[in-house]
Amino acid sequence: MNDLETRLRLALEKCEQLKKENAMLRKQLYINNNIPFNGQPSYDSKIITKQSSIKEKVGLFRSLFKGRTDGDIF
Repeated sequence: MNDLETRLRLALEKCEQLKKENAMLRKQLYINNNIPFNGQPSYDSKIITKQSSIKEKVGLFRSLFKGRTDGDIF
C-alpha cells in the first residue's frame, strides 16, 4: 500500500469516527435541550462571506434563529 492509499484509509477512518461522534452529540443535544435534528442544516448551504450582500447575511442570521421561542426580535 502506498503513502496516498494509507492517507486515504486513515482519512476515511477519521471520517467514520467523526460521524459516530456527531450522532452521539446530536443525541445528547436532544436529550439535554430537547433540540431535534433532522439531518439537514437549518440554513441555506450557500457560503456567506464579508463580500456577501446585507440581504444574504440577514437571511443567514434569521435562518439560524428560526423557531426560537425565547423572544421575537424580527
